[in-house]
Amino acid sequence: MAFPKIKLVWGGARLQANWRLGLFGFYERTSSLRGRSTGLAISVRGALAWLGVLMVAAYFAGAGVIWFWLDRRPYNFVTYPDLVLPTHWANVTKLRGQAAIAEGLDGFKNHKWREGMMRLSAGLSRYPQDSNARLALARVYIAVNQRKQAKALLTGGFAWGYPGAGYVRDVCGLAADSEDYDWFIATCDTAMGQLATLPGRTAERRDILQQKLAVLLAAGRPDEVLRLVAAEPENGRAVFREFNVMALLASARPAEAVAAVEAWRKERGVDPQVARLQIRAFREAGRFDDMERSIEELRAFAPTDPQPYIYGIIQRFLAGRRTEADRALENFLLRFGGSPGVVRMLAAPLAEINESAPIERLMAHASDQGFDLTPFRQALLRVWLHQGDWVAAWDVFNDIKASLKTSEPSVMAWAELIGCMIKAALDPSEGAQSRLTDFVRERQLPLKTDRELVTVLRRAGRPATARTVITFAQGVYPENATLETWRKELDRELAAAQAVEQAAKPVVASRAATAPAAPAGPAPAREVISETVFFKQLAESEKAKDFEGELRQILDLRLARPDWLEARQEEILGEEIRLNGRVGDLAALHLAASLYLNGDKNRSLRAVGLARELHAAGCKETGMLLAQELLRKIPNYPPAKRLLAEWGVSDETVQP
Repeated sequence: MAFPKIKLVWGGARLQANWRLGLFGFYERTSSLRGRSTGLAISVRGALAWLGVLMVAAYFAGAGVIWFWLDRRPYNFVTYPDLVLPTHWANVTKLRGQAAIAEGLDGFKNHKWREGMMRLSAGLSRYPQDSNARLALARVYIAVNQRKQAKALLTGGFAWGYPGAGYVRDVCGLAADSEDYDWFIATCDTAMGQLATLPGRTAERRDILQQKLAVLLAAGRPDEVLRLVAAEPENGRAVFREFNVMALLASARPAEAVAAVEAWRKERGVDPQVARLQIRAFREAGRFDDMERSIEELRAFAPTDPQPYIYGIIQRFLAGRRTEADRALENFLLRFGGSPGVVRMLAAPLAEINESAPIERLMAHASDQGFDLTPFRQALLRVWLHQGDWVAAWDVFNDIKASLKTSEPSVMAWAELIGCMIKAALDPSEGAQSRLTDFVRERQLPLKTDRELVTVLRRAGRPATARTVITFAQGVYPENATLETWRKELDRELAAAQAVEQAAKPVVASRAATAPAAPAGPAPAREVISETVFFKQLAESEKAKDFEGELRQILDLRLARPDWLEARQEEILGEEIRLNGRVGDLAALHLAASLYLNGDKNRSLRAVGLARELHAAGCKETGMLLAQELLRKIPNYPPAKRLLAEWGVSDETVQP
C-alpha cells in the first residue's frame, strides 16, 4: 500500500481539496507514472491556527489546574483571574504571602506555635509589608527567648515605609520592656524621618517626639532633651515646656527650672499643670514657703479631688517637712478616709519614697475602718525590702500570705518569688540561695523584677546569688546596659573577696603551725538536732494534729542544718507538702511542690497519694492544687488526670 503524497500549502484556498477542520484535506492528483492518485494536503496556516488554539487552551487549563491546587488549601487568597490575567501576576506572590500569614496567625490562636512561626516566616518573605504579622512573630520570638531575632524583625518593618502609629507604639513598648533605650530612640528617629515626608502627619510626629523625650529623661540624658526642645518649632506648647522644666530639674538646675515655670505662668496664667511643676521646682530649689502656696493653689482647682492632696503629702515628705506632711495626712484621712479606694491611692507613692511611718498610719486607719489591709502591707513590704529590714519584711510577707484568698497561678508565683527572695536575704545557706536561683532559672521574669531581685540581694550581701540572677536575666535581656554594668561590678567584688580569702589562707596556716599545742580536751559543744528526737517530736505533733507546730519544727531543722538532713530531704519535703495542704497555705504548698516534683516516678506517685489524702481530709482546694501542679510538671500524667477526673475537675486548663 503506497502512502499518499503529502503537500504543504499556506491556505486551503490555493488547492481544491476535501478539507477537514481547516488543517488537512485530500485532493486528486495526476501522474504520468501512476496515473490518478490521492494526495494529502496540510494547511500551514491552519496548523498555526490550531497550535495557537491549543496553546490558549493549555494556558487556561494550566491556570485552572494551578488554581484548583491552590484552592484545595485551607488558606488561599489567589483567584482564577489572578492566574490568568498577566496584569495580576505581580500580586500572586503577595496574595500567597497573605494566605501564609493568615494561616500562621490562626496557628498562634490555636496554640500551634512552631507551625505558626514557620507559616508567618514564609508569609513575610513574600509579603514583608504586614506589620501585624511582624509584631505577632516578634512576640513569640521574645517568649522563646530570641530577643535579637525579634529586634531585627521589627526594625526591618520600617524598610517598607511608615508602618503606622500602632506599630511604632508597640515596638517602642517592647524596647521599653527591656530598657533598650538606644533601640527605642532609633525607632523614634526612623519613624519621625518617614513622617517628615508625609503631609498632614504633624500631630503623629509630635506624639513620637514626646515618647522620645520621655525615654531620654528615663535614660538620664536631660541635656539631649533640652537641646531637642530648643530646636523644636512647636516648643511653645505646654507639653514641650513641661519637658524643658523636667530636664532642668534632672540636670540639677532648680533655679533655672523655677524661672522657666514662672515665665510660663506669666504667659499662660496658673493652671493645675503649672502649679504641679511649680511645687516640684520650689521644693528642689529649697523655697518651701512658695511650695506651700503652690500646693494650696493646686488644691483650690479641685477641692474634692484626692490627687492634689496626695501630691502635696508626697512633696512635703520629700522636702523633709514631716510635721506639715503628717498634718496633711491627717487632713487627707479626715476628708477621704471613708473611701478604701482613695486611701489605697496614697500607699503606693509613699512606698516609692520609702516612708514606713505614714503607711503604718494608713494601715491603722484601714484596720479601724475594716478595709482590706493587703495593699497597705504590700506597700510596707516594699519599704522594708528597700531599707534592708529583712525580719520586718518576713513578718509582713507572712501576714500577706495568710490573707491570700486565691489560688491564681500568678499570685502563687508572686508569693513564691517574694518568699524565696526574703529567705535568701535572711539565710546565707546554700539551700536558701539555690531555691531563689532555681525559681529564676525556670521562669522568664520581667526586667523590672530581675533588677529588684539583684538590688535586694546586693543590699543583703549576697553578691554570688545576685551574679547568678544577672546571668539568667542577661539570657533574656542580652543588650541591657544596667545589667551589664552590674555584672562587671559584681565580678570585681567577687574577685576581690576571693583574693582576700586566698591571701588569708597562708596566714591562718602559718599561725596554726606556730601556735603551741593546746591541751587535749573536748571540742566546744554544738547544738545538734537528733534525727530520732526530731521524728519523735514530729510524730507527737501529728498525733495532736498540731500541723502549724510541725511546720515550725521543720523550719527550725532547716535553720540548724544537721548532717543527716540531706539524706532525709525528700521525705521532709513531702511532709511539708502535706502539712501546708492541711493548714491551707497555698503559696507554701506551691513552693514545696515545685521543689519536690522533678519528674521522678516515685516522687510523682507520692504526690498523687498526698493529693488524694488532702482531698479526703477535706482540704479539697489544696489537693486539687497539688494535682494541677503535678500536671504542669508532667503534662498528661495519667494518675493525676484520673484523680482530677474522679473529682470532676477538668485538666485542660492546667496543661502548660
